[in-house]
Amino acid sequence: MHTPTPHPDQYLLDGLLRADRAVIDEIYRRFFPPLRRHIVRNSGRGADAKDVFQECLLTIYRKKETGGTILHEPFGSYLHRLGKWLWLNELKKRKRLTELHHQFSAAQPSQTDSQAALSQRQHDDTLFKKAFDTLAPLCQQVLRLSWAGFNLKQIGQQIGKSHGYLRRKRPECVRAFVGLLRERKQG
Repeated sequence: MHTPTPHPDQYLLDGLLRADRAVIDEIYRRFFPPLRRHIVRNSGRGADAKDVFQECLLTIYRKKETGGTILHEPFGSYLHRLGKWLWLNELKKRKRLTELHHQFSAAQPSQTDSQAALSQRQHDDTLFKKAFDTLAPLCQQVLRLSWAGFNLKQIGQQIGKSHGYLRRKRPECVRAFVGLLRERKQG
């Protein structure tokens, strides 16, 4: 039986698992700049790139730790593909949050708005506010800061929570908020 030969970059994967400082520094030096460029070119900021890069390393670490991964491609390609995928997911989350916020945010009525449209907008604004006010204070803070454009690391610094905690909490808050909105629209 033929055992697959690991890629020469396998030492990077192994060094990451051992938490070898020299290897981790090399990974940052070689692979962070291209991922940062990709994220900044695609609606992100430097802080977003740092978050995504950290999440990439954690994902690789967890995968390697639980199942043992043998690298069959250049480490940079693997990391960059994972980073692009994580960034795309983050953009999708942000888009959903932004669309939800814009859908229910108070827009200034124009002179041409009909009375019915104005009444509907006021009704939607009321539903939005009531649903939002029903959320737990922590969820209110997380959503408000997300809508203001802050990334999870910045939100965590402002409210004293870890990035990992917020990666789990923000989707819970969104689900709770959407559920409250639906409930109020139907009720």
